[in-house]
Amino acid sequence: PFPSPPPAPAPPPPTQYEFHVVHSGKSTFGRYGAALNEVSMVECAALCEMENEHDGENGEGTLCVGIMYGLFSGEVTDAGVSDGARAQRCYKVNSLDESQMVDSPRYSIYTFTNPSISPPSPPSPPPSPFPPPPSPP
Repeated sequence: PFPSPPPAPAPPPPTQYEFHVVHSGKSTFGRYGAALNEVSMVECAALCEMENEHDGENGEGTLCVGIMYGLFSGEVTDAGVSDGARAQRCYKVNSLDESQMVDSPRYSIYTFTNPSISPPSPPSPPPSPFPPPPSPP
């Protein structure tokens, strides 16, 4: 009988995004960067988010406000049923302006939130330079 191997460490919890469809069955000209093929929606959102964190440091660049994501065959949109020809294709979006969009059942446009990133807690006040008042007798 051999000793059993130690248990493997648990993987870190995956980042949980909450996706919100803002335009079903739309393609937009308000997109930028190269198309990323065969990525998950989570990977696509993470790239958008990472880019914004970087842009926040130097104040330059384009702000990613959402993703345009290719749908699988059979997915129903406001523009019809996707044929799946652009499934899992990801674009970063810098405008949610509907005037820049055209109907396309191959894509939908999403915004997302990342609840795993908690807002920073407010700083605690600095200690007072004055001694505490004397306690009453």
